[in-house]
Amino acid sequence: MRDAAWAAGAAGRPFDIDDYLKRESLIDIVFNLKGDVWAALIQRPLTARGFFTQSDTQVTPRCDVWLAKADDRFERVTHGPDWALTPVFSPSGARLAVPRVDRSGRVRLEVYNVKTRAKIWGSDLPQSLDVTAHLFPHQGRAACLCWRDDNRILIVVNGGAYRPRSLNGLDSSTRNAALSERAIEGDLSVRRWRSDDTATCGAGAQLVELNLTSSAHRVRATGDIRAVAFAPDHKRLAVVRAEGRPPLPAGRPMPAPLGETAGGYEDTRVELRLDLVSLEDGAVQGTNFRGVGGQPAAFAPLWSYDGKRLAVPHRTRYSDQPGDSAVWCRGADGNVRIEAAPSPLDAIVRAHAYVAESDEMLSGGLPVNRPTFGDARRPLGRSIGGRVERSGEKVLVLVGTRLTVWSQASPEVITVDMVEPDTLATGGGAVVFVSGHGGARKRYCVTAGGMTTQPEPTAARPLDMTFRHPAYVGLLGFEDAHDATRLIEWPSCRALPRTRYLCNQHVAEVREARPEVVSYSAVAGYARTGVLYWPTHPELQTKPPVVVYAYPQYAPDVRSRLGRVNSRSAWMIQALLAEGFAVFHAAFPIESAVEYNAPFRRVADEVLPALDALDRREDIKAGTYGFYGHSNGGYAALALGAQTDRFKAIVAAAPFPDSFDTDLSVTSEIQRLDCAPAIVQARRHYLEAPNVPYAYGADPISGVGRFTADSPLYNLANYKTPTLILYGENDVSLPAVEKMFLAKQAAGVPTELDTYWGDSHVLSSPGNIRDATRRQVAWFKRWL
Repeated sequence: MRDAAWAAGAAGRPFDIDDYLKRESLIDIVFNLKGDVWAALIQRPLTARGFFTQSDTQVTPRCDVWLAKADDRFERVTHGPDWALTPVFSPSGARLAVPRVDRSGRVRLEVYNVKTRAKIWGSDLPQSLDVTAHLFPHQGRAACLCWRDDNRILIVVNGGAYRPRSLNGLDSSTRNAALSERAIEGDLSVRRWRSDDTATCGAGAQLVELNLTSSAHRVRATGDIRAVAFAPDHKRLAVVRAEGRPPLPAGRPMPAPLGETAGGYEDTRVELRLDLVSLEDGAVQGTNFRGVGGQPAAFAPLWSYDGKRLAVPHRTRYSDQPGDSAVWCRGADGNVRIEAAPSPLDAIVRAHAYVAESDEMLSGGLPVNRPTFGDARRPLGRSIGGRVERSGEKVLVLVGTRLTVWSQASPEVITVDMVEPDTLATGGGAVVFVSGHGGARKRYCVTAGGMTTQPEPTAARPLDMTFRHPAYVGLLGFEDAHDATRLIEWPSCRALPRTRYLCNQHVAEVREARPEVVSYSAVAGYARTGVLYWPTHPELQTKPPVVVYAYPQYAPDVRSRLGRVNSRSAWMIQALLAEGFAVFHAAFPIESAVEYNAPFRRVADEVLPALDALDRREDIKAGTYGFYGHSNGGYAALALGAQTDRFKAIVAAAPFPDSFDTDLSVTSEIQRLDCAPAIVQARRHYLEAPNVPYAYGADPISGVGRFTADSPLYNLANYKTPTLILYGENDVSLPAVEKMFLAKQAAGVPTELDTYWGDSHVLSSPGNIRDATRRQVAWFKRWL
């Protein structure tokens, strides 16, 4: 029930969208090999200057790198307007390499002295190498950046004749205009797509070794380079390249390439080759390795500690069958064997086991112990299903919250339950993780010599992210508390914590929403739990109207980021609460299905029973409901509008109205590329593959009936609800969204479409965010 006394006495002021725009965010922390120095990547406020467009054409604020030692000050080392990606420590830890990207998308490299914090090297990479595509900033990390020693760095760049994989930077519009200008001048300007084209998007890339002393560079390998692994002596290199394409699964759904993101912007439907490169004389030795897929980090080549053996886990066929997995093994004698595996996870486990084995075991002196971990029965989705690490002869496998430690040298298998997956960290050949609950939590450290435990520092409040290193006895973590964001360090379990970085103090002035858990029953009597957030507006004399929010598989929780002022999700509902609306987060537990799960119908089956529960309340404006959804929630918004008139207003942000267009969309960042069809065909998995939220279980040709039945655009006969659509120019389905608007306009349904130029799936430009928030609030005020 609403608490009027709380509303009258609650401290603070209502939320303003600038409270979100002023926030800073901690993105990542990396340790050196010794664990005694760490660097943090911190995102500046959205209100700061220095925006530019990244490889997915998303307007993004810049990040800075901050550096700290356990007993030293914490200070910023990067300056200027350019974006910094996650840094990489040199082998000794004395130097720190930081990739920087400017607003045109051009990459340069800076190197800092860790002790003095001084920049000791920094320039654009050689002009002839035209760097943009293969140092693309994906989740803040460079695609390939590794130290050979403290003076030499290997990095993947573009060759001079390389066709960029995407239009990076704000100059993308300039490039587009240049293509048109060529035609205006009477020259040839054509994009050619061929169904039989097997060239990969990164075919002209180069692996370059940079010498920091001389600034000279040497090309070590060429081609579409997907993974690089040094031998322990750093004199040899295993290089995985994409070369050619497997055939499309004609007439069948597209399987999910393992380890890929939901957006699928990378070129993943490729065949893979492996070369061994000598860094002494430059000789390149080909191998008989053959794999398929985007080669996610878990499938990278693995060397034995003595550098005599090499193993590469891989997929043998572009499919959703777990058994299409294997390990390519090269022994000390140069002989190669290929061992089948029942699942991708088991292929990775066996690769680690092979390089961890001793010569005695390989010669048959000891029995071979090979437990199985993967699910060989269930079709694959995007997840590998676990994580594998190695320390000495021990192999560690984490599946869910159970961690198994085993070795070929011993019949003993150790299992540890209640492991917190996010705590698993590696460094210096050791592995650390945390297990247990409350005060019984322990930190485990696995080294070549054995496994030890120690107490884990306990925070007074739950932390949003934590960071560990096997050689670091302390703990780093940050919390987005109501009054500020803090980066906190516990030097040890017995030491008092200290705040190393403090930001976002302005949120202490803002009133937090009060959540209330609401239980109800969905179709067929299934129990559901939602969360009702009460308005934070100071005047609550009237019963508030309710805006319903839902997103597939996002379980309502009173502790979720959705209801917190100091969070990256504050832009979603906080402005509505501040304007006197209540917001109900409804459950939408649609399964990640193997077979068709009829998402269009499932939306109504899950969300409409929540309205029945709200109708029975006397403390809200019953029957006066709006619906807000973003992305897959935006699809839910349009699907609800097509099936019911119980909502008085709908706001659909970044929706997917046409399943055909979502499945086969040539988005703006790739539409000028000759290789764009290959990228689109691969990312069809987002709707077609098993184990995805909206599982169509069919391709758009053989399953045309499903694609039509589940597209709001083709089911508008009963759509009557006034609808506001908010959309970024560079998002997936702008043409389909425009058709949605035009069809509803023709039918006389009150509709508004706001298209934000230069922005993408999640609006990032402060001006666009402010406008979208204002229009969203005004739309609900108008109709509710």
